[in-house]
Amino acid sequence: MRILASGVLVAPPGYVRPMLFAPACVACRQPGRALCEACAAELEPALVLPPPAGVEWCASLLAYDGRGRDLVVNLKYRNAREVVGVVVPPLADLVGFAPIAPDTITWAPTTAARRRRRGFDQARLLAAGVGRHLAVPVEPLLERLPSAPQTGSGLADRLDRPRFRARGRVPPDVLVIDDVRTSGGTLSAAAAALGARGAKRIIAVTLAHTPLNHPAQNADNGKRLAPGVYHKGMDDAAD
Repeated sequence: MRILASGVLVAPPGYVRPMLFAPACVACRQPGRALCEACAAELEPALVLPPPAGVEWCASLLAYDGRGRDLVVNLKYRNAREVVGVVVPPLADLVGFAPIAPDTITWAPTTAARRRRRGFDQARLLAAGVGRHLAVPVEPLLERLPSAPQTGSGLADRLDRPRFRARGRVPPDVLVIDDVRTSGGTLSAAAAALGARGAKRIIAVTLAHTPLNHPAQNADNGKRLAPGVYHKGMDDAAD
């Protein structure tokens, strides 16, 4: 890199493109690795929670807190789709702990308004990535019906609000993927819709869960899934 007498900045060939397109950490957004070592160390693993009603088994990767929250917020609200490439491998690893191998993967769709505003559905991106990783077909089995938005709602409202309708041929064993689990109301509603169309066994995986006063398993027998990312106690998951 040099500056001419005229004040023009001249970069050698091959310099500008790496500078413009250098990766940034998906959590702190600082240039460097896709997930920097500092943020990886700060990610809190998800605890093992009982599955929501209608769901046979459910697991989450991260606690929706601290750097885990930053990672999810960057994906949902700041168009940081590179998050998907970082989290898909450990999400796919979680599915290996499930009691069944799903015939099909689907997702809990966001509202049409949010999909138009963001230009994408984050749960669909996660489902597509996990499907490719596991070589399992991904199908849009759920349609979200109009309802009040979930963000900022209390627990009672969350359990009551989300509504889905299943469409197409629904296979017996289905994996539902969502971004964040709070009350479990969204996953329960998705399971109810799928069950009404013939699904027999429904499992679920989410990127994160919000801190709630759920009974959780002891974290001593954690399993390392990726550098700085752990999921704890899956061998002892309830139900």
